[in-house]
Amino acid sequence: RMDPGSRPGSLIAQAARFLARVDGGEVEWFEAPESPEIASVERESLRRALAALESVQDLVDRVAPSELLEDVVQQTGYRLHLLLRPAADEALASIERFQALLDEYRRLPLAGFLELWDRWGEQDLGIPQAPLNSSADNVVTLQTIHTAKGLEWPIVFLVRAGDSNERKAGGKYLCDPDLGPVLMPSKKERDARASAIAAREEAAEKAEEARLQYVALTRAKDRLVVAGHADGTGYMTHIGPGLAGALLPHLAGEEGPAPSKERKAGRARAEDPVTKTGGQIEVFDADGRGQLDIFQHSPRVEGSLDAAAGDSRLIPVVYRVPDPVQGSLTPVPVSLDWLSNLVEADLPDLAERIAGPLRSRLSSATEEMMRDADEEAWRLRYVHGVEEAWRFAPEPGGEARIPAHLRGTLIHGVLEKIQELDELAEVLNETISGIDSPPGVEELLQPGQEYRQALEREIAAVVSGDDWSWYVEGEHHRELGFLHIVGPDRWRIGAIDLYRPATASAGPCLVDFKTHEIGQQEVSGVASEYEVQLGVYSEAVTALAGAAPRTLLHFTHPNVAWEPENK
Repeated sequence: RMDPGSRPGSLIAQAARFLARVDGGEVEWFEAPESPEIASVERESLRRALAALESVQDLVDRVAPSELLEDVVQQTGYRLHLLLRPAADEALASIERFQALLDEYRRLPLAGFLELWDRWGEQDLGIPQAPLNSSADNVVTLQTIHTAKGLEWPIVFLVRAGDSNERKAGGKYLCDPDLGPVLMPSKKERDARASAIAAREEAAEKAEEARLQYVALTRAKDRLVVAGHADGTGYMTHIGPGLAGALLPHLAGEEGPAPSKERKAGRARAEDPVTKTGGQIEVFDADGRGQLDIFQHSPRVEGSLDAAAGDSRLIPVVYRVPDPVQGSLTPVPVSLDWLSNLVEADLPDLAERIAGPLRSRLSSATEEMMRDADEEAWRLRYVHGVEEAWRFAPEPGGEARIPAHLRGTLIHGVLEKIQELDELAEVLNETISGIDSPPGVEELLQPGQEYRQALEREIAAVVSGDDWSWYVEGEHHRELGFLHIVGPDRWRIGAIDLYRPATASAGPCLVDFKTHEIGQQEVSGVASEYEVQLGVYSEAVTALAGAAPRTLLHFTHPNVAWEPENK
């Protein structure tokens, strides 16, 4: 919000734009008077926070809300942050309790849970909450009235007491025990029954509002400050009548008219020796403890008591004991010069991140390739189980086509089973019948369709080629599954498209078929992306056969076999 070039939008969007402008050199980061090191700390913190939020936004409604919370906490290191602050146990307990609450409602999407949470805010459901501070701590606590039940503090501020608490009944489903149910229409469209139900609902809300106000007013041990317009709505409708006509006598004092000098200063003659605010009046006297002071919220018009009396922006202060404890707030100078003396060091063992439970002993070449190329995509698929949209839904508005992974499944399925070239159509039909294809794809794979014919020509070129004749000559294995135990907790699982064991004249050989729709000139560039996969397969074969294999990538579209130079 401090950025003068900020455009309207959410704070997250504005923060991302501002960071991009800083990175692009358009604007400078805000200077921090405490220390020059602050700017770099803030900048990196904002970058990490935005990255954490962006990553979990991709998971909304795809994983449970409790998992979203845990992901943010882990990415930001929030638990470690809390451990560096006082009262860490209570704060960590609150996170765990909220996590447990989310787990109870994991069946709900995030929007559904938040809607439920909003309704809870209007009721007293006793949601568990861990205390963050003890009564001995010198802190300010911000709480709702619901969660303040049963608690007390020396000084309590009830803020925005003059704001309306009214909730519109229109559009809500209401069920009155005597008058029955109704989907409440707007005021001008209500009949007698709907109006009666609305009136009873409003009365119930007013009664609940009064009960809540009683809770709020009785939380203070020594002093209660109620901030709001004296003639406002909400809680002030209960307090306001007690203030009627109170301001003028308060300003004038109880000892007769104040001298003109004091009138101009807007002060009463009878001053409170502690607060210096003027005469005190009794408003809340049900229990004999109702001393009340009134403060002006806006400047008075000098020399005009009538103008001051007509101003409704007041802050009443209620003392609940005759001699309240008067505290003082002293500014504490803050110096951050020590930041310039910070040096990086290795974390001690006890501060190192504790490894979580083993997610899985099994991994595959596909998983390791994805983790090496794009750790964020790996996290979405293998940690959270989120599939890419293109795997199950076509591009909006795009033409129907065969997804790349489905095309690969078809070609691999045929090459696994085919023995003779004249079996191609039959084996392809069997493979097609065994897959689930997105809408629109079935038509493309019907006999006689252009795409089906092109697919048959591509497979036929591979099966009738010299490379294929050598692949299937003698002993060979197609889709050879393996489980390679690399270490105690590292197991690799996979399937080699085609494997030839060692012979008297040659060592073992593995072939992996690639179905990219590319030209011959692109083969070398695409093949370099599969170094991790070839390494995984080569290590498995070496463990199996006792010798390093020859490795080949056979690209079916240009029908080219590629072999790495450093075998």
